[in-house]
Amino acid sequence: MTKFNASIQDEGLKRIAGQMGGSSRQAQEESGDYRSYWDNVEETAQWVKDNYKDYGGNVHDALNESVESDRWVFITWKAHKTMEHTANEDALWDQMGSMEADSWSQVVTQAAFFALSQDITDKMFEMGWDGGESWGEDDEDEEY
Repeated sequence: MTKFNASIQDEGLKRIAGQMGGSSRQAQEESGDYRSYWDNVEETAQWVKDNYKDYGGNVHDALNESVESDRWVFITWKAHKTMEHTANEDALWDQMGSMEADSWSQVVTQAAFFALSQDITDKMFEMGWDGGESWGEDDEDEEY
């Protein structure tokens, strides 16, 4: 997105927010736009880092719990937006090989779950996670 297009989009979001009586961040979130999706990915990765100990010290459990309840997965129109914005559109098939579904909504929400999960995982690696059950920097603080 060019700087010009981004400023037009920002102005549009401010206008929509004024009409809705909210902030441009709320309008951005409601529109399901690219920036809002990636802000959510970053915020969720940080949340997992900050809260995984509440899940028995297991990063994977905290990640799965947060993705299962994420509006970018369980709200069908947002699941479609997830699939537009993700960097991992094939994550479902990469991890599961194939799937059975009873409806298009089920396909999209399952694909969105795996795509969002992988986008957050990629962000967690950027933040220094080593792929283990706990966050590496905290391992030396644990008592054995």
